[in-house]
Parts: sequence; C-alpha cells; structure tokens
Amino acid sequence: MRIPLIGKYFEGSYIGGFLDTYGRATVVISGLQFMIVVVILYTTSVQPAMALYAPWISFWLYILLAVLLVLGLLVFSRLMIIPSAYTFTNKQLWDNNSPIREKLEEMERNQKKIMEKLGLEDK
Repeated sequence: MRIPLIGKYFEGSYIGGFLDTYGRATVVISGLQFMIVVVILYTTSVQPAMALYAPWISFWLYILLAVLLVLGLLVFSRLMIIPSAYTFTNKQLWDNNSPIREKLEEMERNQKKIMEKLGLEDK
C-alpha cells in the first residue's frame, strides 16, 4: 500500500544534487556571514560595554575569540554531529532499497551458489 505524500516518487538525482551542493556551499557562506555579524556586533554593542568592563580586550582579540569559538564548534561537529549524520544516512539508504544494497544482495546470492557448488560452508 502506498501512502500519499510518503514514499519515494522521483527516481532522479537532480534535486538531491542541488540540495547537496547548496548545503555544502552554505557552510562557507554562513561562516562568512557569522564573521560579518561578529564585526557589526562589536562596533554597535560590544565595544561600548567592553570599554567599561574589559578595556584590555582589543578588536583583534575579540575576533580571535570569535574564531576560536567557531573552531571549537567545528571540532564538536566533526566528533559528534558528522558521525551521527553518516549513521542516519547509511540507515536511510539501506532501508530504502538503495542500488548498493541490491548489488550486495546479488553478490551474496552468487557467493552462496559458488560455495554450494564447491561444497564449502560460509562462516
């Protein structure tokens, strides 16, 4: 039974290719946007407050702290988020009859036939 709006209807890769390219470009674009926001925030809000409470923090130290924050988030992403995303993607690909799964199952059937002809047991 096919449930409307749930399931796979389009078999091409154009939409997925576009979204993948857009997603990869978004990482660079959002990093640049973040740094622009950091500079604007410094000039409009942070600088007056820091002049009162931490006058020793210069603009370049502020930028360095922002870059270190971003690098920390990148390390967290690399260690925690990316492996989880790959695990999810692999599960989705396996559950939705990917061509790799079909080929692997075909290879296993062929291997089983060969093992039976040779009289060997697969361990």
